[in-house]
Amino acid sequence: MLIDRKAAARYARALLRLAEQAGNVEQVQADLDLVAAILEQEPQIARALDHPLLTPAQKKELLRRALEDHLQPVTLDYLEMLIDKRRTKLLPAIRDVFRSTYEDHLGVVPAQVASAVPLSATELASVRRSLQRLFGAQPIITTEIDPEIIGGVRARVRNTVIDGTIRGALRKMRDYLERQAEPVLRRGTVADEQ
Repeated sequence: MLIDRKAAARYARALLRLAEQAGNVEQVQADLDLVAAILEQEPQIARALDHPLLTPAQKKELLRRALEDHLQPVTLDYLEMLIDKRRTKLLPAIRDVFRSTYEDHLGVVPAQVASAVPLSATELASVRRSLQRLFGAQPIITTEIDPEIIGGVRARVRNTVIDGTIRGALRKMRDYLERQAEPVLRRGTVADEQ
């Protein structure tokens, strides 16, 4: 799978260069999201694109009939190239790498912020400044309400979770106390047996 991730990164960077040359990076990103959603919702299309008995020409025809009116020409040509190279299974990874590479280029980073109650504008601005300092990029924040948090904020930025919640602090305290109590309990058990 590591090789596939590396291949997906190469293919994604190549598509990003093509989209930049065509001046439609955002539309190509939307195209990739659309194609990924279709492949998730209609697994038979994904199977057809990977089916060994269908020729590349048949797969391209299927693709064109289904999506030609909905995709940028650069995206459609790119997908046909993936069919020729038998790399359509890489599409979800290509989409993810394309998005993160484009976001890096723009100097932005997606962030999901959860709190027990809605954050005020001041609190949200404070979270935004903190995330910008930590990640060196402008966070694009989406918020969610999670009453189980109790209080505080939990932020997820790509693969990193920053847990500043009361629930998280209580969990850390419990884990610490359990680690500290375990040797004491073991010593107490040994002393009781003697």
